Amino acid sequence: MVYKLFWFIGFVFLAGVGFAKDIEIPEEYTVLHNLTQDWLVYDGGYGGYVPYLKDRHKRLKTVSFWLAGKQNAPYRLLLYAESNSYLYIQKRLAYKFDRVGWYDFSIDSLQKMYPEALLFCTLYDAQYRLPLPALAIIISKEGRDKKSASIKKATLQATQALDRTPRADDHKDWAILSILFVAVCYTALFNYNPKTFASFFSGLSSLSTLSRKDPALIQKPMNGINLAYIGVHGLLLSYFYMSWTVYEGNTVGLFQIIANQFGYCMFGWALLMGKFFGLVFLGRLFSIDRQVVNVHFFEYLRFSYLFYLVLGAVGGVVFCCYNEYNMLFFTLMPYFVLLFHVLQGLMMSFFVIKQSQFLNLYIFYYLCTTELTPWLIGVKMLLF
Repeated sequence: MVYKLFWFIGFVFLAGVGFAKDIEIPEEYTVLHNLTQDWLVYDGGYGGYVPYLKDRHKRLKTVSFWLAGKQNAPYRLLLYAESNSYLYIQKRLAYKFDRVGWYDFSIDSLQKMYPEALLFCTLYDAQYRLPLPALAIIISKEGRDKKSASIKKATLQATQALDRTPRADDHKDWAILSILFVAVCYTALFNYNPKTFASFFSGLSSLSTLSRKDPALIQKPMNGINLAYIGVHGLLLSYFYMSWTVYEGNTVGLFQIIANQFGYCMFGWALLMGKFFGLVFLGRLFSIDRQVVNVHFFEYLRFSYLFYLVLGAVGGVVFCCYNEYNMLFFTLMPYFVLLFHVLQGLMMSFFVIKQSQFLNLYIFYYLCTTELTPWLIGVKMLLF
């Protein structure tokens, strides 16, 4: 099952790359002017429209361009649009694109509807798929039929073509390689000791009568195999939060991404180590049995491994294959994380109380310090 899971995740990621569209102007047309070099974006910092820069302008709902209507009246405007997007001319709705594919417009007809010499055109897409991959002023080649049949043929060819050009700056290549590296690490851990892997990723807690956990994982939290799992978990956390940073547009350049991801990995590893030593210190301070502390730490890791593995896999699929859902996923993600840690804190409290013969004030102080305080800090950092 583990092999199938990792192969499935890898296949989905590679499929997201393999079936990407390589949009080229159909051979039926001669390009007179490529308008993709003329994109304009409204910049609040300048209080007006500025040339589009792919390293600066991310997650665009609107892009604009100037169309010289009178000058190009004999020609046609060709573009490749996504479904449920819109074209505005002179700030008025001109056309709604109901399907993905090629569209061409007679510039002469547009000129009759909008008599101004220069037409200000704006494209709107609520799913952040702008700018368009193809936009040009074209003319049909002699002897070719430029009617709907050729457009449909060109649309089919463009949809089926594979992407043979380097991916611009969406960092999907980094994301795919990163998540596959994490998957390889987990696969290696599974092959090294399947019983240990099953202990961490089982749905049964260590307190269950049906549980068959490896006792060494609980009695020796800092042994080599535990440290290996903590290290791989740090890699998963670093990928997860680095993809969030990339989505927000706060990082550009592969070197900066790798450096920041390494920093996230070390930070995540340090947090888990700090959690363990904090539990040991507070356990001694409040006279909590060492076995209780060990089970507390083991269950904390087990819940974290399960949750972030699932959330990281879902986030990776969305980031690499379904960009239109990025906004929804990364908007809801902080709330999922907070809800998980609230439930995790409650479960940890239950495990600690269940192991104690009676509930006393020291147990209450121990749980408040180890679970409630970090949760409040997380709420402050993520939401305020």
